[in-house]
Amino acid sequence: MQENQVIEIIPYLKIINDKVKMKIDHLLHEANITLSQSMCILLLLTMNGALKQKELQSLLKISHSAMVRMIQRLEEKKLVYVNVDVEDKRGKIVGLTESGFKLANDIKNAAGYLNNPLEKIMTAVEINNFKEYLKRIVEHIEILD
Repeated sequence: MQENQVIEIIPYLKIINDKVKMKIDHLLHEANITLSQSMCILLLLTMNGALKQKELQSLLKISHSAMVRMIQRLEEKKLVYVNVDVEDKRGKIVGLTESGFKLANDIKNAAGYLNNPLEKIMTAVEINNFKEYLKRIVEHIEILD
């Protein structure tokens, strides 16, 4: 690919990023949560609403202390609850409250609002290929850091 072709792609990526970011930022601001906290509740949503704290920490790739602080903040906002793990009394189960489920679904819908326009202009195969191309770009960008 020639240098000019790469440069021509950048404005399109910026426009997509800005539009998605604006929609998500607005929702997160309204809910008074951070992006990391939103990732936590979205992950809980995909795991049927509850998960062991250690598993959640591993999936989010954060330290134990960061996980504890995040859970405390989400608990204060009544978005998650914490119970003792009945299988292992030393562990904890983190789950979504009713408000947490609602917010997670709202975030999921806001993030997924891109699906409609994409589905109108691209086939499922093209969307999958696009996703794979974006993954490759991200992998190579991280190598440059």
